Amino acid sequence: MAYLSNENRKKNIEEIIKNFRPIDDTFLSLLIQSNYKVAEYILRVIMEMPSLKVLEVHSQDFTQNIFGRSARFDILAKDDEGKIYNIEIQRSDAGATLKRARFNSSILDIKGINSGDSWDKLNETYVIFITENDVLKDGLPIYHIERTIIETCKQFKDGEHIIYVNSSHQDLTTDLGRLMHDFYCSEASKMLSPIKEVVQKIKSSKEGIANMCEAMEQFEKEAISKGKAEGLAIGIKKGVEQGLEQGMSNAKNLFIDMLQKDFGFSYEDAVKKANEVINRKND
Repeated sequence: MAYLSNENRKKNIEEIIKNFRPIDDTFLSLLIQSNYKVAEYILRVIMEMPSLKVLEVHSQDFTQNIFGRSARFDILAKDDEGKIYNIEIQRSDAGATLKRARFNSSILDIKGINSGDSWDKLNETYVIFITENDVLKDGLPIYHIERTIIETCKQFKDGEHIIYVNSSHQDLTTDLGRLMHDFYCSEASKMLSPIKEVVQKIKSSKEGIANMCEAMEQFEKEAISKGKAEGLAIGIKKGVEQGLEQGMSNAKNLFIDMLQKDFGFSYEDAVKKANEVINRKND
């Protein structure tokens, strides 16, 4: 199998960085790693709380669930009141299903309490999906989901909150609309919200580009070290060679998902790359 030289790989990464937008979750993670104030601003706008203060923020946080499916969160943040926020960038509607939001919320609860703790120790949690499409299909820019007592129409108030942000709704007269507009900009000069300053610094300075290249290379190493990229590619090839159409289809879908989540590919580019792997001949 032929590999790119270090110089060519660096050029490819720099080209990817040039075209990155905040709606690409890998880039958003890198922005937040560079400056946690990006996460703070995003939460202030979505929560409509200009004074919200973030104390901790983590990107690409992996949580092992020994009893079942584990989870990896795009962004986890904690504010000065102890509230926990999970922000997920979902380019595909399939990744933003209602039960996915429920699952993420349950994992936040598992992370937030230890054996022997009283139930009052559970943090108030917010699962926030920023979606490319209007997943809930009511034409709103934002949806707030709360548990309700049906008989009384009163909120249950158990501290669990789910929010869907429809990024396709970009009303430039509002802070949320301007932020969602900026999520689709690859050039800082076209952005309208304060995150443009961080994007400009990262994309225009040698230090910023170098840091992003290093971070992306680290993402790549971690993925390969887990056997994801090569393992899935081999699985796809083997599926084709053995005529296992269903196995090939499943492996291809996993590979496409990995390229989007770990390497910032758009869905179209991920499909193209997966097809290249399938059609690649053995050296």
